[in-house]
Amino acid sequence: MLLRPVFFLLLASLIWLSATPAQAHFLWLLQAKSASGTPTVQAHFSEAAEDPEPELLKRLEGMEVWYRAITDNAQPLKTKLTPEVIEIAVPKVFDPAHPGTVLASKTFGVSTRGDVHFLLEYYAKVFLTPLADAEKLREATPLALDITPTIEGKKLTLLVTWKKKPVADSEVVVKGPGLKGDKVKTDAQGRVSVDLADAGLIEIRARHIEARAGKLADKEYTEVRHYSTLTLPWSSPEKTTASVADPAARELPSLPEGLTSFGAAVHGEWLYVYGGHLAKPHQYSMETQSPRLRRLNLNAPTAWEDLASGPRLQGVAMVTCGDRLVRIGGFSAHNAAGEKQNLWSVSEVSSYNPTSNQWTSLPPLPAPRSSHDAAVIGNTIYVAGGWQLRGADAKASWHDTAWSLDLSAAIPAWQPLATPPFQRRAVAVARLAGKLYVIGGMESDNSMTTEVAVYDPASRTWTTAPDLPGNDSEGFGASAFAVENRLCVSTRNGQLLSLQAGADKWETLGTLKHPRFFHRLLAGLHQDVIVVGGSAAGKVKELEVVAVTK
Repeated sequence: MLLRPVFFLLLASLIWLSATPAQAHFLWLLQAKSASGTPTVQAHFSEAAEDPEPELLKRLEGMEVWYRAITDNAQPLKTKLTPEVIEIAVPKVFDPAHPGTVLASKTFGVSTRGDVHFLLEYYAKVFLTPLADAEKLREATPLALDITPTIEGKKLTLLVTWKKKPVADSEVVVKGPGLKGDKVKTDAQGRVSVDLADAGLIEIRARHIEARAGKLADKEYTEVRHYSTLTLPWSSPEKTTASVADPAARELPSLPEGLTSFGAAVHGEWLYVYGGHLAKPHQYSMETQSPRLRRLNLNAPTAWEDLASGPRLQGVAMVTCGDRLVRIGGFSAHNAAGEKQNLWSVSEVSSYNPTSNQWTSLPPLPAPRSSHDAAVIGNTIYVAGGWQLRGADAKASWHDTAWSLDLSAAIPAWQPLATPPFQRRAVAVARLAGKLYVIGGMESDNSMTTEVAVYDPASRTWTTAPDLPGNDSEGFGASAFAVENRLCVSTRNGQLLSLQAGADKWETLGTLKHPRFFHRLLAGLHQDVIVVGGSAAGKVKELEVVAVTK
């Protein structure tokens, strides 16, 4: 029946590796285009709407999907499972003359948390036309738990209804550019309001807990937890000016293959890329990790060139220091495809000589480390963040140390920094005005953060800088690099941010054509930044060049 749930929350791992506690995943519906360019709607199963995890799509088998217009009854829709998403062909889609929504529902089953056994019911919705008819469509929706939006200026108001009646104290989360994604509760009239910030995709979810006991497939439950999601593309009514040149002004050849979690650096007039992950998220094996070192001439960018290969690594850092490239740590899969994942962080540090095309060993890290990052101040390499993977049957350990290596010393050796006030991985590390910035990442309790820690080598002290704007997930898998006197950061929603030394607020420079994370942001040759690799709805091969003005 149509009042069955729409969508579903699954306690599955968001973390890139399965040795950590689970995070919440959701079914999302988004406006999109098919591979042939035909307007469509996509269904994703992931924590965030624009970060699909294709290997989990089969969990949506049996979901119900409808198209609902004001003047028509709900029409069942067909779905098509592709390697990356579920595509939904929609009649009259994006036609203002036929305002409507696409709806989906899924009963997940009985789950347990602590001593509570509960049935999970899920609902999802996406509007195909402007929101002027949102209220009329609410009256016609078949969803039991529904979210109805209205926007005036920059204020978004949400009405949460349960079986068409407003529901008080419903837990609501609103995420998007410039929004933290805090949990808020609806008032007695079932409404909650949020002030929107930057343009982009707004992700909304609501929860309602029903005190109803029952039994499903021989499993008893004492309550029913209903979850509903809504996605809204939003453009600010205020026209803003960004300090970003047209990326098409300087086009570079795409990567030969899609990569995430790789090392990259600019040395002289060359862009270098090393290692990385080649396959779908969470699929790790020797075959899915690259051993290649490649480069592209930024002054004559005709084609990528293969150079000396090395070990198969991902979660690796690479920097330019003096006349050489240096790669630091990372992790290797010791299993073949189809075998149980057996992942090990490494302590290896090696330098590459572009003239001889050879790798040379440097002092190894004091302990194996991956999912970290590095930056150079003067002749010294600084490493922060990360964890140590210990194989198939051991729990990963999070590092609470940071290190430096002075390559100008007579006998280079790793030296400890003052103890960092954090344990994080998937961080971005960069230098600005002689200090080390450690940006965002995931903390040891598996929560994501936008916090920024700053290390001063002169005083050997840690302080803080302004948090990144946006919800906490924006700090996960971000990338950063300094250009002149500003620190630039690219986050997973595509925002290019800038922080001046000593400033108390981040500036938004613009939005990337391809939002991505687990990518690399590097300083180019012409007061610009180059965005390389990473993942969005699949791995992104296209490079983006963004000119950053003073």
